[in-house]
Amino acid sequence: MNDIIKIPRSIFDDIIAQTLAEQPRECCGMLGGLDSHAGSRYPLQNRSPEPETRYFAAPEDLFDAMRRMRAVNEELIAIYHSHPRGRAYPSETDIELAFYPEAVYLIIAFDPQTEMRAFRISEKVVTEIAIEVVEVYPAMSLTRFSGGGPV
Repeated sequence: MNDIIKIPRSIFDDIIAQTLAEQPRECCGMLGGLDSHAGSRYPLQNRSPEPETRYFAAPEDLFDAMRRMRAVNEELIAIYHSHPRGRAYPSETDIELAFYPEAVYLIIAFDPQTEMRAFRISEKVVTEIAIEVVEVYPAMSLTRFSGGGPV
């Protein structure tokens, strides 16, 4: 597993915009791509009964996002959500519900400043990894994401 995730500037900015638009609710979504390079964003609806403090993506939304990833030859790269009133670090609930050890977990927070951090969570062990925001992928990588993403 890589100890870095690469996210295009446009996707990074779209995640921040989604997070701001959905405050005070937690937002959530997934990133598809290849080899730790995000290529597409799949925003999901937070259907938690307590959306200000938890997120829950409905199974049908998750399955739809995974189907759309497969259709464009992507893999699940990351799962993201916001902590509107907390820090950008996995909560105990986040750790308990980390069912995809191959995915990077991105957490966005705004207090005291806007911050996105990335973690691998496996068997309840949290390991922070680096985020590299890239302006443009090298020409060779662009062909890997042909077919278009969802958003």
